[in-house]
Amino acid sequence: MVRMAHHPGREPLDVAAARLLTENPNGTFSIRIPCEGNRIVTVSEKGNARIIAMAAAAHLRLLELEDKE
Repeated sequence: MVRMAHHPGREPLDVAAARLLTENPNGTFSIRIPCEGNRIVTVSEKGNARIIAMAAAAHLRLLELEDKE
């Protein structure tokens, strides 16, 4: 796995992804997708939920970087 250097003052991508992910009492996982109007996606597998959350967090990070340019 390739790890990018952590930018001071910015939370790591996996931490940002964890904030978007919620484990539900019925064993499913909900992921908030901020770039799509805070749409909620629900999946049954934790691995898939983590991938979706990481993608959503990465998308947010890219939008933040574009806004700074």
